[in-house]
Amino acid sequence: MKLTSFFRLIVPVAISFLAIGLGGCGSEKEEPIAGTGDENVELELNVSILTPPGTRSLTRASSPGFELPDYPTETLNSLRVMIVDKVSREVIHNRAVMFENGVPQADDMLFKVKTSSNYILYLIGNCRFEDYDFGIDKYPVGSKYSVGDPQSMENVILRADTGGALYDNTKDEKREIPLLEKFEVTTVKPSGTVTQRQPLNLFITRAAAKFSFSISTSDDFKGNSSRKLTSIKISGISDRQFLLPDQTVYEPLKSMAGSGPLEGREITAFNIPATSKTAEYVYTLPEPLALPTSGLEWSPEIYLAESLLPENGFLCSLSFDNGETWMKPVKLPNLPYGLPRNTHAQVNITIGNDNAMMVDVNVLPWNRETIDFDFSDHVGMAADGALAFTSGTYLSLDKSKGRLVIKNQAGAKGSFGISSPFGARWDAYLITQNGESDVIRFRLNDGTTTTHLSGTINGTKTDFMIVSTVAPGNVANTAKLQVIVTTLDGRSLPVNILQGGGYGAGVENLTIIQNPK
Repeated sequence: MKLTSFFRLIVPVAISFLAIGLGGCGSEKEEPIAGTGDENVELELNVSILTPPGTRSLTRASSPGFELPDYPTETLNSLRVMIVDKVSREVIHNRAVMFENGVPQADDMLFKVKTSSNYILYLIGNCRFEDYDFGIDKYPVGSKYSVGDPQSMENVILRADTGGALYDNTKDEKREIPLLEKFEVTTVKPSGTVTQRQPLNLFITRAAAKFSFSISTSDDFKGNSSRKLTSIKISGISDRQFLLPDQTVYEPLKSMAGSGPLEGREITAFNIPATSKTAEYVYTLPEPLALPTSGLEWSPEIYLAESLLPENGFLCSLSFDNGETWMKPVKLPNLPYGLPRNTHAQVNITIGNDNAMMVDVNVLPWNRETIDFDFSDHVGMAADGALAFTSGTYLSLDKSKGRLVIKNQAGAKGSFGISSPFGARWDAYLITQNGESDVIRFRLNDGTTTTHLSGTINGTKTDFMIVSTVAPGNVANTAKLQVIVTTLDGRSLPVNILQGGGYGAGVENLTIIQNPK
């Protein structure tokens, strides 16, 4: 078994329940367990779909955020509720529920069980059981449910198709995305002889990771306009996953309320089958794209298996013209811990000169948490002080997104100037991304390299050179340039040295990239 820690994610869902038969699901609404009043408690299930399933950003700088489902196949359309006695393994309830516009139809979502007992509660959404290798219909009320049974939900593995997709809804046939969860419940002992209701606030998660793409060219693109982009390849994904979340750890814990407006929840660890192998998925564009382009977005219904982070990371590559010539792959950033279920990874690709490729990944929605400082009384930029680079010392500069591709191990020469407060200290840092080595560094006049420069604001501009200390390898190396000013009264303030240099609105720092060989 593989188990890894993970940073960020997941989804809640809340409703009041009901019961009618689902096509292919068997087991119509059963009668509640008989018994005297002082033996029973009614579980009142609330599985929120008023706060719909969504995705959380996978960056430490972002605020909790969840997106609504984009397609009808992503919403909760049907639900199976199965309740099993934890000790005897007897199936107490096995009930099918239909939903319309997020509302359960003809069901009160009350489930009578015995008091002071422990139960395992399964929520199985959007599963046409004839499509999966498990026999939920084998477990009517009164039967025994064993996790050791090959057809138990715990043992169901979803496998990607030959093209690498878990579900590819870009075609005419659409598949509903499964939503599942498993909870352990301890019932209370009612006071008196009246059956007592015990409300449960639960959530479910999509059993897949969604991908979408956007393509643009850099501001200075001078590539061959006759070339046409035809395909996008994602490598390093898993070829299979569990249907039911396995060894998945949440923050806050499952027993606690979620956080944020949509009661979001993070996945901090998850497991995939030990038999998993890495695979690749190739997305063929609807039609070849001629370059340059000002930007084109696709949000196809593509769902891949949740995946642990492979040794070389998740890689992205592009194919032009005939689908046979692939660019050197570039590591997808912002996915340092893997790709859990219920994420929507938006891959933003910028193509520069000489096959330079710049990639970033947002896990939607991209709600950055920003703090606005008033620098007017503290830090000032010289009239010509915005960050600038000497033409010819770099491969490509994409000002709209603040990204520069350096020439192999040759140095990119640049400068910036801060005018005030006079006498204050400034520090410039090259901050490594995604756990890579500090191979992108400042080169000093004596030939030595460092990731940190400092100086005093004295009315002069600062010239610098950025180099890579290693030859290009199999994946891209990246670093982010940040400048901090420490004022005379001891405060440390981040400085946007890009401001006024024609960089895109909202771009605060420059990312330096060394493309693969």
